[in-house]
Amino acid sequence: MKRNILKITFIAAVVIAAGYIAYSHFQKTETLSDLALQNVEALADDENDGGVAVSGCLGVWGKCTLPDGTKSLAPAVHVSF
Repeated sequence: MKRNILKITFIAAVVIAAGYIAYSHFQKTETLSDLALQNVEALADDENDGGVAVSGCLGVWGKCTLPDGTKSLAPAVHVSF
């Protein structure tokens, strides 16, 4: 009986320690430098007026209504220039 309580206590301590380590690992926040943020903005910015628009419906099944109003079965990708 005493040995079972000791085993349960040990297992509980390991589970609590693992949970705390996982929790503290996922609480860390990463910050980007100003240069990295400028690069992200430059990549996201549409440099030309005409651009290419890509939209999609990536469901496994079902019907999709694309931006131009056409209906298609999923998965579907719509590209407009």
